[in-house]
Amino acid sequence: MIRLIKTCVLAVSCVLLYAQYGHAYGVKPVIIDGSFESASIGRNLDYIVDSGKNLSFNNVSSDAKVRKLKWIHSHEDNLGFGFSTSAYWVRFAIRNISKKDIAVYLKQDYPLINHISLYAPDEKGGYHEIKTGNAYPFSQRAVQHRCFIFPLKIKAGNEARCYMRYESKSSMNIQLAVMSPAAFHTSIEYEIIFFWMFYGILFVMLVYNLIMFFATLDPSYFYYVIYIASFGLFTMSLNGMAYRYLWPNNIWIGIFATPICMAIIIISLHMFARTYIEVRSFSRFWDNILLAWIALAVATLAMTFITGNYRLSITVTTALSGSAAASASMFVINFVFVKKSRPAVFFSISMLMFLIGVIMAVLRLFGLIPANIVTVNGIMVGAVLQIIMLSFGLADRINIMKKELTLLNVELENKVEERTAELLAANEELEAMNWKLKETRDSLWGEMQLAKKIQTVLLPEKPSISGYEICAYMNPAENVGGDYYDIINEGGKDWIVIGDVSGHGVPAGLIMMMIQTSISTIIADSPGLPPSEVLIRANNTIYKNIQKLGENKYMTITVLAAHSKGEFVFSGLHQDIMVYRKRTGDVDCIDTNGLWIGVVEDLNGKVGDSSFAMEKGDTALLYTDGIFEAWEKSDYRDRNDPFGQMFGTERLKDTFRKSAEKPIDEIKADILSALEHYECMDDITMVIIRRQ
Repeated sequence: MIRLIKTCVLAVSCVLLYAQYGHAYGVKPVIIDGSFESASIGRNLDYIVDSGKNLSFNNVSSDAKVRKLKWIHSHEDNLGFGFSTSAYWVRFAIRNISKKDIAVYLKQDYPLINHISLYAPDEKGGYHEIKTGNAYPFSQRAVQHRCFIFPLKIKAGNEARCYMRYESKSSMNIQLAVMSPAAFHTSIEYEIIFFWMFYGILFVMLVYNLIMFFATLDPSYFYYVIYIASFGLFTMSLNGMAYRYLWPNNIWIGIFATPICMAIIIISLHMFARTYIEVRSFSRFWDNILLAWIALAVATLAMTFITGNYRLSITVTTALSGSAAASASMFVINFVFVKKSRPAVFFSISMLMFLIGVIMAVLRLFGLIPANIVTVNGIMVGAVLQIIMLSFGLADRINIMKKELTLLNVELENKVEERTAELLAANEELEAMNWKLKETRDSLWGEMQLAKKIQTVLLPEKPSISGYEICAYMNPAENVGGDYYDIINEGGKDWIVIGDVSGHGVPAGLIMMMIQTSISTIIADSPGLPPSEVLIRANNTIYKNIQKLGENKYMTITVLAAHSKGEFVFSGLHQDIMVYRKRTGDVDCIDTNGLWIGVVEDLNGKVGDSSFAMEKGDTALLYTDGIFEAWEKSDYRDRNDPFGQMFGTERLKDTFRKSAEKPIDEIKADILSALEHYECMDDITMVIIRRQ
C-alpha cells in the first residue's frame, strides 16, 4: 500500500511538472529511472532550420525569444536533411524520476557531422557548451568512440533541458539516443565483435585474392583487391572507425576519405567488371560505357584533390554512384539474359546480395524490421555477402578456364598428331641422314658423359683417416680430364692417392679408372707395401693397356701411406705437397720425386720412398695442376706476361697460409673463392688433411 501511494504521488508530480514546463518547452521529456537502459530521442525533440546560420544559443533558449521561433516537432526516430547548407538546432529534455542522480551517455550515431555543439545544464544553473565533430581532432572528444558521445548527469527528480547545434558539409543526419553506461559499454562490445568480424572477413578475402593475383597475374584479382580495400576504408570512414584508428589527427583525410573511397570503388568495380566478364569481347558499346564511368570517377577524384570542396565532391560522387548503379543494372540484365554470360550471373547475384543489405538497412530506418547489430549494419552485411560471392565467381572462372584449357589441349594434341603424320610422310628421305647425325651426336655426347661419370663415380663417399680431419673436392672441367684422388682404408692402414692423367676425353677417363682399380686391388692384397712398390706394381699392370689405346698417355701420381705419430711415407712424381706448420705459421713445400706411371714398362729403381711428419694442428694440401694453371679472366692474355696472368703456386700457397687456421671446409671455400676471377681450363682437385 505504501509503495502504491508513493507511485501515485510520483506520477502526480510528473503530471504537474509537465503541466508547468511541458507546454513552454514544447517537447515531451525522455523519462529515466534506476532501471533505464537506452532510448531514442528522435520523437522527443523539436528542431529549427537555421538557414542563415545566425541564431545563437541565447536566441533558441531565451523564454522571451523562444516563442517567436518556429520549432518543429520530430515524428521520426532519425532526422535526415540530406546535403543541406543550413544549420540545425534541436532541443530535448531528460527527466530523472528516481531519487538518485543518474549518469547517462548522449549518443549522436552518425559520425560524419563536421560541427556539433551541445548545451547542457551545469552545476551553477547555467549552461556549458561541448564542441565536437569530425572537423576537430579525435583526441578532443570527451569519450573516445567512433561516434559522438556526451556524458551527462541528471540529478534526482530533475529535468535536464538540452540544446544542440548541427552544421555540416556532409549529409545532415540527426540520430540521437540516451544510454546508460552499462548499456553503452554492452553496445560497444557487440559492435566491436561485429566490426572486427566484418573487417576480418574483408582482410582475409583481400589477402586471398592478392595471393591469387600473384599466382595467376589475372588483372581481375588486382582490381578486386583494390575494390575490397577501398570498400573497407569507405565503411570505416562512414562508421567512424577510420577516424578513430587510422587517421585520428588528420582532419582533412577524416573529412574527404568518404568521397575519395567512393570514387575508387566506382573505378575498381567497373575495371573488375570489364576484365572479369570480358566485356570487350562481348560488346564494345558496353565496354565504352564502363570506361566512361571510370573516366568520370577519375575526374571526380581529381576534382576532390584540386578544389578541396567537400560539399561539391560528396554531392558529385553520390550522384555519380547512383547513376553508375542504375547503369550497372541495365548492364547486368543485358549480359545475363542477352549475352548469357556466366560471370555476369555471379556478378548480378553479388550485387543483389548487396542490395538486400541496403534494403535491410532502409527497412530498419523506417521501423518495419527490428533494430539489431545486423539490420543496423545491413550495408556491411550485404557487402560481405557480395565480396564472398564475387570470390566464388572468380574461382568458378578458373574452373571454366581449366576445362577450356583441357579441351584446347585435346584439340591441340589431335592437330599435332595429324601434323606429325604429315611431316613423317614428307621427311622419309631425310630420315637416314638425320639418323646418322643422331648417331654421331650421341656417340660424342655419350663419350663426354661417360668420361665425366668415370671421374666422379669412383671417388670415396665419406673419406676418413683416424686422427685426421679430411676435406676433398673435385670439379671436372668442361673438357673432361683425368684427375683422380682416393682415400683407402685397408688392413688397419690408411692411404691417400692423388693424380692426373695427361690429356682429356674418354681415354684419360679409362686410364684413371684402370689405375684406381689397380692401386685399390694392390693395397687390398698387401696393405703393408711401401708406396714405391705400390706404384711399381700398378705400372706393371696398366703399362701395356695404355699402349694398346694407341695414345701417348701417362699419369702424374703420388701415393701416401699414413703411419703413426703423424708420419707420412710417400712416392711418385706429382705436384708439391704443401704443409702448414701450426707452430711456426709457415708453409713447407715438400717435393715429390720419381717417374710418371705409363712412361716406361718397369719403374724398378726409378721411384723411391720419402717421408714427412705432421704435428697436431698441422694441415696438408694436395692438389692438381688445374688450380695453379687457371688463367685470369681477361681479353689481353696474349699481350701480357702469361705467368702474371696465371693463378700460380705462389698465390695458392699464400691463400693456403692465410686460411690455414680456419676449419678445413673454410680453407677449401677460400681457395675456390680466390679462383672466382680465373678461368679454369682443367679439372680442379684438392685434398686437405689436418692432424687432430
